[in-house]
Amino acid sequence: MLRQVSRATVRKPSYAMGFKNPAIRKSVNMIVSTKFKARTAPLAAASCMICLGMSVTSAAATTLPPSAQGLVQSGVVYEDTRPATTPDYLSDVASDAVMVLTPGTDDTGLGLRTAILTAGRTTLVVNYPQSAGPLIAGTSGKPAAQAPTYDQSKEIAVQGNLAVMEAFQGDPNVTYAVYTGYSQGADALGDAVERAVKNGTIDPTKSLVVLTSDPRGPWGVKQAFENHPVVEPFGTLFGANINGARDPGKTGDVEVRSIIVTADPVANWQWVWYRPASSLKVNMAGFKYCHSVAACYGDLEQYGEPETFVSEDGKRVIGITDSRILRIVGHDREIDLLGRRRGHA
Repeated sequence: MLRQVSRATVRKPSYAMGFKNPAIRKSVNMIVSTKFKARTAPLAAASCMICLGMSVTSAAATTLPPSAQGLVQSGVVYEDTRPATTPDYLSDVASDAVMVLTPGTDDTGLGLRTAILTAGRTTLVVNYPQSAGPLIAGTSGKPAAQAPTYDQSKEIAVQGNLAVMEAFQGDPNVTYAVYTGYSQGADALGDAVERAVKNGTIDPTKSLVVLTSDPRGPWGVKQAFENHPVVEPFGTLFGANINGARDPGKTGDVEVRSIIVTADPVANWQWVWYRPASSLKVNMAGFKYCHSVAACYGDLEQYGEPETFVSEDGKRVIGITDSRILRIVGHDREIDLLGRRRGHA
């Protein structure tokens, strides 16, 4: 059950529930909070995820630990450490932590979108095709028609993350690692964490997972179309398993934070059954002007106070930033891209 504490939510309670599977709903049992509060571990990190307690760091990149050097040499990851240029949204994480990024499909937003998380820390990027064949070639080096499907591409990213987690678990030189993924990358990273927890190949005491625009989030596009008579078979046909919302219980003691911008349909699919055309238009615009634009997630402070959901076990925190755009309202009114009402008053 979800309980509204004070601030009005942008979703109806039934929609905010998000989870169709009763077993998943029971395991989540989320509690709503309207702001991040400073807490002791493991929830102390929550206060820093979305713009509270931010700081700008200019920490220099550290030498790659031995395990990371081996991963780079084998081609599992490549190094992409950059100077700090923005406020640090993970200011509770030490500057010597290793960041492991998993890009999205045909991702061109690294740097601009991820600078708020990496903030000058040593950064590794998981190598994988970033494709969704036969529609998107990504970085596969093949024509789209011959590129790996979404699930094939994602599985390579899953295996890459698993290799990093296992290597870091046994490396005393890695004192803390932050794994973060975007879109397809978040989909892959979430699955990898679940497998690593099951196999005992990730150390929860020195690991943090940040899922940005996760298609398997509680309001994500995969939960919206799970068991849909048309979309689910269509996704399967094109190599994308529509496997519903993620079960937080499968990530064990690993702390997981999710970042969602309301305008992003991949993480926050919006649908009003009696306004299908407007709903589709809103989601298409959200994909073009938010999900596909690095700045949409690159500056979360622009949206103001976030709404947060915290799991009872304290291991999962979902921060929802209200972009105040692309939301369906009323019977014949809607919000345009600049947040202004259109149509009849």
